[in-house]
Amino acid sequence: MADRFHYFYSYCDGITGDFMPFYHDGEFHIFHIAWKDWGHISTKDFVTFKEYERAVVHGEPEDPDWDCFTGSVIEKDGVFHMFYCGHNDNNVKLGLPWEVMLHATSTDLTHWEKDKDFRLPCDLTKYAPNGWRDGFVVYDEAAKIYKMLITSATKNPIHKRWGCIALATSKDLLKWKVEEPLYAPGIFDAHECPEMFKWGDKWYLVFSTFTRWWETHYRISDSPEGPWETPKFDDLFDGRAFYAAKTVSDGNRRFIVGWTAAKAEPKDDIKYGWGGNLTAHEIIRDKDGTLKVKMIPEIDATFTKRKKVKAGDPVGEGNFEQRGRKFFIDASHSYLSVPLSKSGDACVIEGKIKMEKGTGAAGIIYRANYPKYDKWCALRIEPEKQRIYFDRSNKFFNDQFYDETRPLHPSKNGVYTVKIFCYGTICVMYVNDRVALSVRNYEYLDGQIGFFCEEGKAELSGFKVRTL
Repeated sequence: MADRFHYFYSYCDGITGDFMPFYHDGEFHIFHIAWKDWGHISTKDFVTFKEYERAVVHGEPEDPDWDCFTGSVIEKDGVFHMFYCGHNDNNVKLGLPWEVMLHATSTDLTHWEKDKDFRLPCDLTKYAPNGWRDGFVVYDEAAKIYKMLITSATKNPIHKRWGCIALATSKDLLKWKVEEPLYAPGIFDAHECPEMFKWGDKWYLVFSTFTRWWETHYRISDSPEGPWETPKFDDLFDGRAFYAAKTVSDGNRRFIVGWTAAKAEPKDDIKYGWGGNLTAHEIIRDKDGTLKVKMIPEIDATFTKRKKVKAGDPVGEGNFEQRGRKFFIDASHSYLSVPLSKSGDACVIEGKIKMEKGTGAAGIIYRANYPKYDKWCALRIEPEKQRIYFDRSNKFFNDQFYDETRPLHPSKNGVYTVKIFCYGTICVMYVNDRVALSVRNYEYLDGQIGFFCEEGKAELSGFKVRTL
């Protein structure tokens, strides 16, 4: 067992995936896929992590758990029950399903014993074969029954629209009955890492998909049986790089834990791959029942050293002015950027940006090379397009696989609160304590921080750069 001070935890150089959080006795225990096994870490604040021995180790080539895939943990009468997917590609050659739900138990969350007699296979009368993983168990207090949500597929003949969340029920966690799908909208190829929880008077269904981009979605219902409604403006928690996320609550606050995807090589212009580093946000529930996220205050509080702020020579066309601690840009028909501070590879950048109505974009530049300005990253706030957008100079002239963007309701008074959390190759951008966008920066790890405005007027106040 070892303590690691690491905001974005990762096992084995950034290939950790499918975090499975479980809260118990003041700690968040977070299980995860560590190559072919289940890894185990814990934290009280999402800043410092304690690393344990493997929770479950994969079996032999002939065993159903030659690979140990995603599942969940639940407690009953002082015993912890783990349900996980056993995956074995060798079964395909034998004409057998390659995935089955398996079971293990523990009394301390650290030492686990596999239940050799337990098997929960796919019901082929209801579901298509070779898709039976990611079992998530929740207790339905009203119905007095345990429910297991499973990533599966219907027999829908329409290509890539067969994904569903299968359902199994149990009274004792040992005997399970496979039911009809909980959710089968005919939209996605798969609904991975599903989760269901109740908050206030609403039920929430969380799942991840890779049909178009890789994304973590949520749905809302008045009942655990559905129907499940899609939030119309924004049904995601983060952007393309944030995947396989699940939530966890300590009874007062709720957090979402997923991974910011890594790339096969330290290059910005190649695709994201499977797995990455743990990334967590705190979830906020708005009055209308929709979910938003903000930076976890405990993480924010660790950045205490203030960097010097001093405006340098602007780059671009327009006018720049400083009045006390406020910075103003007038670039009504152009683009202007001004350096304000320096940063290393770990910092929190914050400020309030006020934009005149009709302004095309304004935001924060970071890891920039002023005055040449050939290298930079940017958080763009684009009110007229109702979005935030991540941009960088090495996107120019390269093939792009997706836009790194998130929807944003325009502010009524034109003011946007910005916070950018940079640590190594990962940067997480928060706007108005409601919207998050996580990205990777492999090729730009240092440089200057600035303020920019494009085709309009903008003001920056409360600007700070804090380091460790």
